Amino acid sequence: MPARQIFKLIAFSVSVILSAPVVTGQNPGQSVNRNPAVAGAFYPAGKQALELKLERLFSEAEPRNPDGRIRSLIVPHAGYDYSGVVAASAYKSIPADAEYNNVFIIASSHRELFSGASVYSVGNYLTPLGEARVNRQIANELINNNKSIYYYAAAHNREHSIEVQVPFIQFRLQNSPPIIPIVMGTSSAEGARKLAEARLRETTRPPP
Repeated sequence: MPARQIFKLIAFSVSVILSAPVVTGQNPGQSVNRNPAVAGAFYPAGKQALELKLERLFSEAEPRNPDGRIRSLIVPHAGYDYSGVVAASAYKSIPADAEYNNVFIIASSHRELFSGASVYSVGNYLTPLGEARVNRQIANELINNNKSIYYYAAAHNREHSIEVQVPFIQFRLQNSPPIIPIVMGTSSAEGARKLAEARLRETTRPPP
């Protein structure tokens, strides 16, 4: 079995112009799971229907065979009928027996304007395939170590760019690694640099 490593997923999207930062406090002991917002629109809402859809997308996918171990992907985030085969091709490039400690999903905000990055740190992500565990330890340490990284609930509540990735991860990665969902509210190089620096400090931490 390959050695367990960190895996970063980038959900690529168009950049947006930002307003002033929005800082929202949180209770570290609180647990609030993030419910699906676009199930039934961007992808099937039922477990069986979603599994069948993913099976079809992966059967049509054309994976790459890069040299070495895959550490990151750039994938589309539209509805499965539009970009699902392309997304499945990226995920299918990961060997079926690959194991990773964590999956960082970094996506752009489509509905909220804010500066910095919002990390979902208060619970897990739910999909029709079940619960995708969030590594809340890493999420909270990212927040605690950088003023431009925080939890802003509205950045996640209706955002589709992360949500559409999670079923692909659940379907493809058999070891079900925890995720760290991050919505970027800025397209600035400085914001990306700060997030990269903060992430590098935390990537060696194991799941809680």
